[in-house]
Amino acid sequence: MKIRHIITCVISVLVLMLFSACSPEGSDYRKSETVKVTFVDNGLYRVSGENADGNTFFVKTGEDLTVTVEPLDGWFLRKSDYSDSRILYGDHSAKLTLPGVSRSQRVRLDFIESAGVIGYDANGGDFLRTEENIILEPCDLSHHIRQNTNIGRDLVRDGYTLIGWNTSPDGSGEHIGLGSRVSVNAGENTVLYAEWAEWLDGKDFVYLTAEDGESAHIVGYSGDAETVCVPAELGGLTVTEIRSDAFVRCDAEAVILPDTVRTVAPFAFRECGLKELYLYDNIEMIGDESFADCPNFETLHINAAEAPKWTDYDRHSNLADKYDILIKYRDHKKVVVFGGSGSYFSIDTKLMTEELSDRGYVVINMAINAHFNAYMQFEMIEPYMNAGDVLIHIAETGRAQMMAETRTSDIRIWHGLESNFDLVSDIDVRGVDNIFATFTSFNITRATRRDKSYSDYVRNIDELGNWGYVDEKTGEFTTYKKERETNTPFTYEAVIEPDYLSGTAVMRRKAVYKKFENKGVRVFLSNAALNLDGLAYELFGNGGDEEEKLQKCRDRARDFDKLNARTFPEYDILVGIEDCLYDGGRFFNSDYHLGSPAAEEHTARLIGELTRYLPRAKAG
Repeated sequence: MKIRHIITCVISVLVLMLFSACSPEGSDYRKSETVKVTFVDNGLYRVSGENADGNTFFVKTGEDLTVTVEPLDGWFLRKSDYSDSRILYGDHSAKLTLPGVSRSQRVRLDFIESAGVIGYDANGGDFLRTEENIILEPCDLSHHIRQNTNIGRDLVRDGYTLIGWNTSPDGSGEHIGLGSRVSVNAGENTVLYAEWAEWLDGKDFVYLTAEDGESAHIVGYSGDAETVCVPAELGGLTVTEIRSDAFVRCDAEAVILPDTVRTVAPFAFRECGLKELYLYDNIEMIGDESFADCPNFETLHINAAEAPKWTDYDRHSNLADKYDILIKYRDHKKVVVFGGSGSYFSIDTKLMTEELSDRGYVVINMAINAHFNAYMQFEMIEPYMNAGDVLIHIAETGRAQMMAETRTSDIRIWHGLESNFDLVSDIDVRGVDNIFATFTSFNITRATRRDKSYSDYVRNIDELGNWGYVDEKTGEFTTYKKERETNTPFTYEAVIEPDYLSGTAVMRRKAVYKKFENKGVRVFLSNAALNLDGLAYELFGNGGDEEEKLQKCRDRARDFDKLNARTFPEYDILVGIEDCLYDGGRFFNSDYHLGSPAAEEHTARLIGELTRYLPRAKAG
């Protein structure tokens, strides 16, 4: 018994000594009620703060941990893998806060090479996270050539609504919407100033208290201001809804809605003199009928109040990146190829740029999807083209590309616009029937998705806008597309539709082309590659004489070309659709998407025809 008692005592002493070694005398932060956070060293930074042992910090369970991160010269802290961490940038360091640390863990920090810094000036407002009137954030141009801006979540000013950023403190410079993109020069610093709009006097508004007792619904307006900045609060209540006829026959030319508004009822702004509207992407219900009989309403500004949701989803997420390329070359002589996905996949603008180098052109592929509203895209392209530029419209023979409809029938266009809502402000919304309805539908789908960041991306384009992908085996980006070598239909959507070469569809197209021509832009027409076998199936189904069916398809294409030439006699048609018919085996993954060998042939034919019209650059 004595021996057993001695052994028990010895074990107890050893256990006490072990615990004592883990908790040195005088250290209150190494007891059991504390946890430790270790920052993984990657050689790019130094971290400092209270209660530290090297890169390990001790914090009481449940408390926030704030440390100072000092990166090496030329590097910036991008993010940490700790959920909901907050970063406040200084001149040469960053304050990193990890909220509510509840367990011991290792934290990894992600850094980017410096592409410059944007300073956001509160310009009369206040940042909630700092007493400074300016915050600094690094530019991340690793995947995008233009920088998304801060959405201003923690920037406030009593009695004002934040409507964006401006390059001048008095608002006279370039306006950039919250979250939208700005051009920055790599390595240089940029300052953007908060752009504020002052609320109108609450006495000008009639409102009702909502059932929740906390919200106000505006039902009337009696003021005569040229710009109506709707208050976010009335009588201590949060303004969340604009009721029907609230602004009926209002003469104001501009209306600014606060980010608290969730619903704009039908006919809320009917018969108004409205020209310009500012709203936020957290609005839940708004329709085109909300602005019924507003013939002057042309410009819509959308500010981001929510994190993006579609930045890394699919090839349509690259839409804003295509416009970044166009904006990059806005002052360069260029050829812009526009159409549906047939041109996105089947026209090689890098090859075109090489072949047209002696004429001084860069060629940009602005095609994306034939189901996307063509009018909206033309409106977004036009501001960035100049005299001497060339536009090639390669219209796939569907309703959207041939402008037989003005509705936005495919809301996926918003997946790409989400990364730069400022593109929407280039559109004269009078030419789009349902822009608000589709935006509402888009927001409904967004509510089901988790938050992303603007730095998330999917790489489906090269530097001139051509489709490509990252090869899973090599990890390298490539634009190569294998031909499938089977002469059958693919996606069962091949069509040649001559009905769209008449009436209002033609009038719309000519009006759009004329807008470019008025700027000195040369407009050409051409046609998209089409699966001949797929077309035969769509027109005649299975069975019968296959060669006879194919010949009928060629005849239909020839008739279409003749009608197209008669319909648009003022425009040169580079390649007729008869010359765009390819055997099914030459395609990649659609009846319109050629494999690379066929795409090279298709592009070469387009180049050959185009060079007949373009003069060579003068030597010297």
